[in-house]
Amino acid sequence: MLIGKKLAEARRRIGLTLEAVGQKTEIGLSSLSDFENDKREPKFHQLKKLADVYHRPATFFLSDEPFGSAVVLWRQKPTEGAEAIEDRFLRLCEQYRNLEQWTGDVLTPRLPEAASQSRALTYNDAEVLAAEVAKELGLGDKPGFDLMRRLEDDCGIRIFLDSFEPTGTAACVKSDEHGWAILLNGGNPVCRQRYDLAHELFHLLVWGIYRAKGNTASVASEHEEKLANTFASCLLLPREPLLKALSRFQNAEGAIPGSAVPEIARQFGVSIDALVWRIHTVYGWSKDRQESTRALIAAIKADSRSTGAEEPLRDGKFPPRYQSLAIRALKEGEISTGKFAEYMEVSRRHAMSIAEAGTNALDEVRLEAQSEEYSLDEISLTAA
Repeated sequence: MLIGKKLAEARRRIGLTLEAVGQKTEIGLSSLSDFENDKREPKFHQLKKLADVYHRPATFFLSDEPFGSAVVLWRQKPTEGAEAIEDRFLRLCEQYRNLEQWTGDVLTPRLPEAASQSRALTYNDAEVLAAEVAKELGLGDKPGFDLMRRLEDDCGIRIFLDSFEPTGTAACVKSDEHGWAILLNGGNPVCRQRYDLAHELFHLLVWGIYRAKGNTASVASEHEEKLANTFASCLLLPREPLLKALSRFQNAEGAIPGSAVPEIARQFGVSIDALVWRIHTVYGWSKDRQESTRALIAAIKADSRSTGAEEPLRDGKFPPRYQSLAIRALKEGEISTGKFAEYMEVSRRHAMSIAEAGTNALDEVRLEAQSEEYSLDEISLTAA
């Protein structure tokens, strides 16, 4: 593909007009038009500006490399700007891979993947897989609070946060080129981000089953999504620790006060919705009770009081390990200050100050209607 065609395609994928690109790069419209129509080629400093806007390395436009063919799997694909989000996500994955290779610090995921079998995966399979992951990572009784750090620091899974619509979605990718990576929505509450992290982790663990034989679908099937929900619930709310937490509030009749639900959810770092649906499953409430469970959740949420904002999942724009690798690469002379500035999205002046700083340089980078009424005095936990 000629350089002009690649520039035009990159602009289209990110959803910008020539006028918008001109404003961002201070390159004239006539020049931009000439570049895209292959009437003349941009000078390298102009190409670098365009590459920065399009979230790609300048060398990409000078090579025969095609636009990425990796499958980015969405929980719900955005109706607008999905390609631009995917391009940025994949580029960050590639940069993460480069930093690992330049520093010689490559982590290989060591998680138990679901084995392909003749029968379809079941909800029990998802629960067993969740238990295996929790054991492998040593997550303890409250897995949600340590899951991100263990996945990033011990397993090398690349986890990025970005803001996009709809907020109730997330994405993941798995390939030799991009590794294992998850994209969370930074606009979501922390408890939702934890759930989405566990949900997307399931997709990575079953990738070889559902993405096999050339399956390039960008959205998972309904059955796979339900399995991912089961996995996430079982991982974040393991059965025995959950029963133990509930027992602290149970009375002689086996019921807990509705006011205790938000507190138990806070202890596990999950939402009220996730907790009540997990209770629904653990206590064997019937399918016929699903509508009642939804109404119960609405009643509890309407009656609960906010306990204050949670701490964010992480400080800074990039994963701590990504930042640490970038600083190591800079200090060890593997990358220039310009490349560091590009990867960390900071100014060259800032990059130079970090190159000259001491070992604490990382700190400088961290940049309503209800169908039924319920009494919330107590909730029976007996099977229905």
